[in-house]
Amino acid sequence: IMLRWGMRAIVHSRELRIVPDIQSKSIAGALDLLGPLNLALMKDGAEFNSSVPIGSILRQRPPAGTKVREIKAIRVVVSQGGETVFTPNLMTLPLRNAEMLLRQNQLMLGEVMDNFSLQMEKGMVLSQEPRAESSVEKNSMVNIVVSAGPPPEGVILMPDFLRRNVVEASSWASSQGIKLTIEKDTNSRFSYGTIHAQTPDPDVVVKRSTVIRLTISGQIEAKKSDR
Repeated sequence: IMLRWGMRAIVHSRELRIVPDIQSKSIAGALDLLGPLNLALMKDGAEFNSSVPIGSILRQRPPAGTKVREIKAIRVVVSQGGETVFTPNLMTLPLRNAEMLLRQNQLMLGEVMDNFSLQMEKGMVLSQEPRAESSVEKNSMVNIVVSAGPPPEGVILMPDFLRRNVVEASSWASSQGIKLTIEKDTNSRFSYGTIHAQTPDPDVVVKRSTVIRLTISGQIEAKKSDR
């Protein structure tokens, strides 16, 4: 009995404090408010909440305005931010299939644009933003570009020359009246003349005034020059 009385006396000897409002505060911000009041902070859990920044306090117990004794622990639930998912790879899929795959992954179809393409059939996805395997919040929108098929007469699209021989690119450029700038990479592991970089990218509209830059393997030529 004497021990219980002594403990109560110690507790009641502590000063009363008014619990501050720490909701929406960061953990550091909450400690800055609780520290001078000699109050403690205890994490009770965490929840996904897209409207509250990650690491911020969602709820507190006891609530703000409550009178408590010093050393009292204020229990909080912390936001984990919005629930995240990974964007699926939509490339080469028909538009309808791409939209279905987005729904299955708890995402939504955003803006749909179309571009002429030499690479993909009409209606197939050419590109997406965010890219595949990007970490995004659930229910985010994914914008895509869909192929409109081959261009009409008079519109020139840049072919995909990667891994092809420079002779093929030179022949195409000559037929279109377009100038090529060629740079040799002597450190390339591809056979001589193989294109491993190009500007512009494939399916970009080019004009006769466009200067196309290609980087080709110069490996064999480099070996000959060393002899």
